[in-house]
Order: sequence, then C-alpha cells, then structure tokens
Amino acid sequence: MPMDRSLYPPNWKEISNRIRFVRAGGVCEQCGAVHGQPHPITGSRVVLTTAHLDHNTASTGGSRTAPTDDNLKALCQRCHLRHDAKQHALNAAITRRQKTIAAGQMELAL
Repeated sequence: MPMDRSLYPPNWKEISNRIRFVRAGGVCEQCGAVHGQPHPITGSRVVLTTAHLDHNTASTGGSRTAPTDDNLKALCQRCHLRHDAKQHALNAAITRRQKTIAAGQMELAL
C-alpha cells in the first residue's frame, strides 16, 4: 500500500531514521531481524520500516496521532505487514463495499 504522505509530518524521514537506526540500532524491535541482513525466517534481505502503532487512519474516518516514540516502532517488513494485517483487511473491505455501491448506482442510472 503506498504511503499517504499527507498523514505524516514534514520531518518524517528524520523521525523514521531516528526510530530505526538510533533507538532500535538497525534491529527489528519485534523479531530481532537485522537491517540489510537475511531475515532469520524468510531469508530475504531485511528492510526496516517505521510502524505507526495506532490504526486510526483517514481511511477509517479519523486521523493519525502525532508520531511519538511511544506510538512508533522499528519493524522489519514481515513484522510490519503482520502488525498492519487487520487494518489492511478493513481497508480492502471498505474499498470493496464502495465499489459495490458505485456499481449499483451505475446500474440504477442506466
């Protein structure tokens, strides 16, 4: 899912680097996988990401809280995807519902 930059502060890059490489020391805070090394489970090269731990996003009618050390975590891609799985499923369901409604409205217009 592409990152919606409007949900992040202008200095997000600096915040993300600080969380991933200063606070976490280049290690996933969930599973311990090391940035740039083979993942211990998948074998793929680890890329650390910065996860926003609250899921109150614009797609669900809210907005993200301001990023703080308490609501950010350095995660490998595997752990980040697992953390966000429920939100991704909810977003997909919302999109499917919107498409179904739009298709029904098109049929009514014909």
